[in-house]
Amino acid sequence: TNATAKEVANFLYEEIICQHGVPSSIISDREKAFLGRVVGLLKEEVGFKHKLAASYHPQTNGLIKRFNKTLCRSFGKCFSPFYLLHGKEAQLPLHLELPKEELVEVSYEEVLNRRIAQIVGTFTDALILVKDNIGTAQQVQEEHSKRIEKVSTFKEGDLVILYDAAKQNVYGDKFTQRWTGPYYIHRKISDKTVILRDKADPDKLSLPINTSLIKHYKQRD
Repeated sequence: TNATAKEVANFLYEEIICQHGVPSSIISDREKAFLGRVVGLLKEEVGFKHKLAASYHPQTNGLIKRFNKTLCRSFGKCFSPFYLLHGKEAQLPLHLELPKEELVEVSYEEVLNRRIAQIVGTFTDALILVKDNIGTAQQVQEEHSKRIEKVSTFKEGDLVILYDAAKQNVYGDKFTQRWTGPYYIHRKISDKTVILRDKADPDKLSLPINTSLIKHYKQRD
């Protein structure tokens, strides 16, 4: 993205926080715009947590992207985003051109009661249906992830090599080294994320790395 840190901070504040409330946490990649001082000040001022995805591992946000896909599909099949947000369909310019029915004078109290009944009834049913659809899709995704998930065998102090994802799409030179290292596992953040320490330069530590990008280094006898 070409967005600056200020533009990212303004978007978070104006489009997310002011319209939908303060998120408990956000997850982003390691673009400079997200690591800038402006976003950091906004985080401290408002109070949300900022979590960073592991480098060269887009699957970190896979569940979120899957959720967004499911959410959009639910909207397309059932209800519009406007309806779920406001409890009524948006009035379009075409509606202003259509002939209107003659208004029948009713009391404000009657209109209010009718509107409350409509919201409590159809709107609540709509939210329940969308929630069920999302829950079903998330369950399928979770089961799929468990089937392909590998048990981590790495521990702190292990000697490993790192896949150079930047060279993944480099073609024409079959001798290009796509693995770098070796490195020591300096610290395990979780079963899937580690910090590496350069064997040649012990003071040099890596950013968080997903374990799918490393493998055990086998020293030659």
